[in-house]
Amino acid sequence: MKIPPHIPIAMFHHVSDRSDLDSLRPFVVLKRTFTRFLDTVERAGFRTVTFEQISQPDFKRTKRDVIITFDDCGKHLMDFALNELVKRNMQAVFFMPTAYIGGVNEWNVAKGQSELELMNAEDLVSLQQIEM
Repeated sequence: MKIPPHIPIAMFHHVSDRSDLDSLRPFVVLKRTFTRFLDTVERAGFRTVTFEQISQPDFKRTKRDVIITFDDCGKHLMDFALNELVKRNMQAVFFMPTAYIGGVNEWNVAKGQSELELMNAEDLVSLQQIEM
């Protein structure tokens, strides 16, 4: 079987049931939706990979590779989404707007949307140390 030329990427921002984040929808996925997504990935036999891994010369590509990403690094991801990934031994890529480390999502607040605490330097270091 021929392997498709591209690896699918599942892009997320926020995973939360908090009603105070409703103004950030559609960029907020409910916890049960995220859990169902991960369960589906797992049941289908997909392997989560990172951009770093696929750039390695010895990377062995499969038709069941997927990349999971999170934009903005809301601190709330540490409480649920990250635990769900670790529980399943899945990997993800986190994109942090570095000018806002330890701050809030000012770009949303400027548009009248919900303020959300972002990961701080300690959180980002702990992401690097998690064995997934």
